[in-house]
Amino acid sequence: MSKWNVVLSTTEPYNYVGMIQVRQGNKNTEVMEATIVENGLPYDLSECKVYFESVVGKKFPVQLDAKIIDAKKGKIQYTFDKYSMQCLYEQTANFIIFKGEDLIGTTQDFSYFVINAVSKTEGEMGSYWQSIEDLIADMTDFINENKGDFTDWMNERKEEFERWRQEQEHSFQDWREGQESDYLAWFESIKDILKTIDPGGTMLAELVDARVDIQGKRHNSISERLLADMNYLYQKLRTSLFTIEYAEIEVVDILQDDLFSRNHEIEKVESIENNISEGALIVATIDDKEQRVFTLEEVVIDKILTINPYIAGKTDWITGTCKVFDATKIGIEINGKKKDIVPSNELKNGTFKYYTGKTIQLGDQVQVVLYDNMTIELTRKSVVVQEEGESIGEG
Repeated sequence: MSKWNVVLSTTEPYNYVGMIQVRQGNKNTEVMEATIVENGLPYDLSECKVYFESVVGKKFPVQLDAKIIDAKKGKIQYTFDKYSMQCLYEQTANFIIFKGEDLIGTTQDFSYFVINAVSKTEGEMGSYWQSIEDLIADMTDFINENKGDFTDWMNERKEEFERWRQEQEHSFQDWREGQESDYLAWFESIKDILKTIDPGGTMLAELVDARVDIQGKRHNSISERLLADMNYLYQKLRTSLFTIEYAEIEVVDILQDDLFSRNHEIEKVESIENNISEGALIVATIDDKEQRVFTLEEVVIDKILTINPYIAGKTDWITGTCKVFDATKIGIEINGKKKDIVPSNELKNGTFKYYTGKTIQLGDQVQVVLYDNMTIELTRKSVVVQEEGESIGEG
């Protein structure tokens, strides 16, 4: 069973894994389970081998097998041993990924903290070679450089270990005399907090990964990343549709679409009569090298709005007819004050009505306003409310 469950990224600048504290001499108990990710997604370790790497104490390189427990989800397991725990205090490590003979990935560095065992760890340590080939190569180099035979090589390894043992003993004594009490007091004060808030640093790692947008760019906050993604998707959609904003064109615009045939499919079903005067006629020949540019010229639009007579105190509805393309909503203004804007299906048929009750008084200035689906004003017309029998003055 693993003591620590962490997330290690191959793309993030730093892996925060919380406090991983291992004790020298513990065998097969200091187990770490890690999920390797790339750009926030699990790294597929199928047909791969993973190795733990560290320069322990900044002078003893070690490379040790890690166990893959779920290749598709990028899950591995590593057990700290006497080689990865041979030096005290903070150590830095990473995992490397091989596929066949090729190195295909490396996680960013993470830290772990080694504390002293009650009894000394037996055996030689120093540099550790993962393969027997590396060990033989080191011994061969030693002999070829005329430093001595196999016995001399072994003696040098023993001397190396003795130097390391003495250095570690002196280093630990110095640390204990100067900082042990402060460190233990600090660690006890935050240990429960770390375990409760974010065991293994998983939550923090996920939050950090959440700052990376669709294009792989890192942002200072998640909200900034979401805005960037929204803008990117909007621009991509807009580009793919080659749309232009609705408006009357006052100058000649030239549009060039080299990807027209890839973005549009046209099928003529039948011909119908259409009396709508607003719009633009585009005549273009697809795949004709002589005609790859078309123009949209100004379109003169007649907006016709007629309001039926409105008599104060007698009529509850403002009614009329209209010929306004894209009008889907209607509203009124009474003496400059806007009333509710409401959708109206009747506008499609060229008529409209708006309920007012008996709120309009004699002499009120009333304006009828038509809007499109985005509540953009299309046209308006005003009337003066009069008594029954009087003529209606239009403005």
